[in-house]
Amino acid sequence: MGVDTKATDWMIAAHKLKVTPSKGSAVMSFKIGSVTANQAALLGCFGQISGSGVPDEQFFSFPTAFVETFGVPFSLKDIKGHRGSVFQNVPGITDSEMIGVVFRNTGKVMFNFPLPNSESMSFQITGQWLVRMILPLKATFAIP
Repeated sequence: MGVDTKATDWMIAAHKLKVTPSKGSAVMSFKIGSVTANQAALLGCFGQISGSGVPDEQFFSFPTAFVETFGVPFSLKDIKGHRGSVFQNVPGITDSEMIGVVFRNTGKVMFNFPLPNSESMSFQITGQWLVRMILPLKATFAIP
């Protein structure tokens, strides 16, 4: 199966936050995978960051969650270049969770996901989503 295999059973896990303070930018990386598509990838949201208590680099170990798809199944290829955001403990938006959202070119939500956690830092990244690397599904997620 290729990166254009569409599915609705995508699972996601937060991986790493990398901040470039001099530019005020960051990338938040996630591991995403689908049993139906039989593939996984390292996915990143690149963009401007704002927030408080944010280190230059942070690895995460939150529980994996399923993404909520809107409309039709999607593939890894479909994600490339779409706009979106990641929110972590942003007042009025999230509380004790990280939320990611990906928008289609039409402005409608393609998918989103909440990842409950106890991290105290607060930040928001607004930018573009890109597939950074294709990964083997069973080496990335515990698939029975």
